[in-house]
Amino acid sequence: MPRATGWLIVALVAFIAVFAPGSGRALGLSEAEIRKALEQNKQKQAELKNQSKRVTEALQANRAEQKRLGQEIRYLDLKMNEAETRLRKLHGEIARTEADVAKTEAALRDAEARIAARQAILKKRVRALYERGPVSYWEVLFGARSMGDFLSRLVLMGKVVAHDEALLEANRRDRALIAEKKAELDRLLAALRQKYAQVQAEKARLASLQKERTVQIAQLQAQAVDYEKELEKYDQQLSALVKEYNRLNQALTKVYWSGGQLAWPVPGYFAISSPFGYRIHPITKQRSFHSGIDIPAPEGTPIAAAEAGKVILAEYYGGYGNTIIIDHGGGMSTLYGHIRPGGIKVSVGQVVSRGQTIAEVGTTGLSTGPHLHFSVLKNGDYVNPKNYLGR
Repeated sequence: MPRATGWLIVALVAFIAVFAPGSGRALGLSEAEIRKALEQNKQKQAELKNQSKRVTEALQANRAEQKRLGQEIRYLDLKMNEAETRLRKLHGEIARTEADVAKTEAALRDAEARIAARQAILKKRVRALYERGPVSYWEVLFGARSMGDFLSRLVLMGKVVAHDEALLEANRRDRALIAEKKAELDRLLAALRQKYAQVQAEKARLASLQKERTVQIAQLQAQAVDYEKELEKYDQQLSALVKEYNRLNQALTKVYWSGGQLAWPVPGYFAISSPFGYRIHPITKQRSFHSGIDIPAPEGTPIAAAEAGKVILAEYYGGYGNTIIIDHGGGMSTLYGHIRPGGIKVSVGQVVSRGQTIAEVGTTGLSTGPHLHFSVLKNGDYVNPKNYLGR
C-alpha cells in the first residue's frame, strides 16, 4: 500500500474518532467549525480521488496492453497455422519428389542395363570382325553371286553400320537424359528440404513469440488484479469520507427527502444490465461488490436527479469516471457514474429539483459501454437502489 494511502487511512480514523456520532463533539460544533471540517474532508477526498484516478488510468493502460497482446497472439496463431499448412504441402512435395527420384534411379538402372546389353552386342560384333579379319566385309560383298545379290549385301552392310552407330548414339543420349533428369530432381529435392527447414524455423520462432506474449498477458492480469484491489480500497476509503461529509453536511443542508420512492434516473430506459451486489466484474473478471445498478442507454441520453437535493460532488471519481453525488438530506444521497466527457450539467453546491437533468450518459472510468451507474447511499452505506426506486 502506498505511504500516502496509509497516511490517509490514519487521518480518516482520527477524523471519524473526533467527529463520530455520540462523541458529543459534532453536536457542539459551530457553523464555521463544520465548514472547516467539511473543507478538510473535501481535501482528503481530492487526494484520494487523484490516487484512484492514477490507478484507474494504469488499469486502463494495462487492459489496453492485454488487448493488444491478445490480438498479437491471435495473429501469431494464424501465422503458425499458415506455416503448418505450408509444412504439410512441402512434406507432400518432398514425398512426391523422392518418389520421382526413386523412379528416375530405377529408370537409370534400366538404362544402364540397356547400355550394357548394347555394349555387349557391339563388343561381340567387334570380336567377330577381329576373329574373321578386316576383309570380312569384302568377303561378304565379293562373295555375291550376282550384281543384285551384291547390291543387296551392300545395303545390308550399310544398315549394320548404321545400326551400330545408332546404338552408340542411343547410349550417349540415354546417359545424358537420365543424368540431367536425376540432377534436376536432386536440385529440386534439396531446395524443398531447405524450404521445409526454413518454414520449421519460422514456426518455432512464432511459437516462441506466442509463448512470450502469453507470459506477458499473465503478468498483466496479475497486475490488473492488484490494481483492482487497490481501487476497491480507495473506494472504501472514499465511501467513508463521503459518509462523514454527509453527516457533517446535514447541519448545513436543508432536508429534502423524508422517505418515499425516488424518481427513475434515466427516463425512457428501464433495463438493468448489472444489478446491485456481488458479481464477476466485466473488465477485471474478478468477483467484486457492485455498489449500484447499471442502466444501459445511448451516449448523451439525459440523466435526471432522483430527488431534490444539493450537489456535493461533480467531477472525475475513480472507477466511476465522471460522477455526480447529490445529498438529499435525511442521510440519503445518490451517485451517478460514467457520465460522458463534458456531460456534467451541474456544479458543487447547486440545489437541484427532482427530475431535473443533471448530466448525460457516457462510458468514462471502468466501463464496457455507455450506461449510467446509479447508487443509493443511506447514512454513507451503499444500499440496493431498487428498494427506493419507483420502478
